Amino acid sequence: MAVETPSRGRSRISNLGDTFEIVIPSRENSFIMMVFICASLGGWTFGEFSAIRDILPWVLGNLKTNRIPFFLLFWLVGWTAVGVHMIWSSAWNLVGKEKIVLSGDRLILSNKALTFGATKAYALNEARKFRLYVPLDTKSTSTSFWKTPFDNTFSFPRGKLAFDYGMKTVRFAFGIDEPEARYLLSLLKQRGVDVPAA
Repeated sequence: MAVETPSRGRSRISNLGDTFEIVIPSRENSFIMMVFICASLGGWTFGEFSAIRDILPWVLGNLKTNRIPFFLLFWLVGWTAVGVHMIWSSAWNLVGKEKIVLSGDRLILSNKALTFGATKAYALNEARKFRLYVPLDTKSTSTSFWKTPFDNTFSFPRGKLAFDYGMKTVRFAFGIDEPEARYLLSLLKQRGVDVPAA
């Protein structure tokens, strides 16, 4: 029986003078997962265009019949919202990257797939108590394929690392395991961020 090779982690680290950058790519996907993505998006596209085709005659001027397809309109709005989330989740899982950048007096957190996503900057002198994040609710750590760093809010609620910023907690470093998170935390500490003693 072959012995498993120890993981070297997924993050890539660059130290360019005053700029320290950590890049965490999304998890690699198997061929089966790729087929699943294509099949799911194909099914969603078929349903979307079928609903639009049924609604189109009403949109183009069939108002005199007073037969407004309320149910179909409601279904189309919901189906479109689901599809947008599926497309973003698929893009994230295929080509998404999280960047953690220390540059001067700023911490920059970025989650993007291609050109889509969000970037936020924080003042390092206001960022306190960098630490491993231990959720009270273990269900929040589930690793469904459709999970992304943006689940539940439009901020960065998920991640293995966290810090306090004013009266809120900011989480980052999504999709890595605890040993790698500890390693990244030690690197951030070396760069002077506020990491309390264990």
